[in-house]
Amino acid sequence: MDIQKIGNYIKCKRKAQGLTQAELAGLLGITNKAVSKWENGKSLPDLSLHEKLCDALHITLNELVAGQDIESTQLPEASEQNMKTMLGSCQHLRSLKDVCIGLLLLFIGRLMPSMQLKHMTSDASQFIFGVSEGVSIGITLIGIAWLIFGAVKFSQKEE
Repeated sequence: MDIQKIGNYIKCKRKAQGLTQAELAGLLGITNKAVSKWENGKSLPDLSLHEKLCDALHITLNELVAGQDIESTQLPEASEQNMKTMLGSCQHLRSLKDVCIGLLLLFIGRLMPSMQLKHMTSDASQFIFGVSEGVSIGITLIGIAWLIFGAVKFSQKEE
């Protein structure tokens, strides 16, 4: 999705409706700063706002996603392209989620040893320490693998 194109489209449609950023924000129950971020290409509207935003700007969801007016004769092709774009974005988010999970597991795996009581001297406590050290190493290795898997998926999307 071209975030700049969508932002410019929202801005043009808002102005065509004679609305200020504050007025559009009021209709949507958000701040005018959020509208400004959309229009400047810094973020996209939350999915929960798409229907209200389209109603307020008198546009279709396809037009919002495409960032341009769509003629009725172009609708099938535009819909297909928008669907592909949205599916690509979902795949991109899944890859990013995998990277985040890998980082979280890596963090937990490295944090565990610092939380263990190493000064205990009984055989049982030494056994528990050894088991928890093994679990910590296992979680760290899983985190590294998950991080690599997510990074590979993420980089494949970029190509």
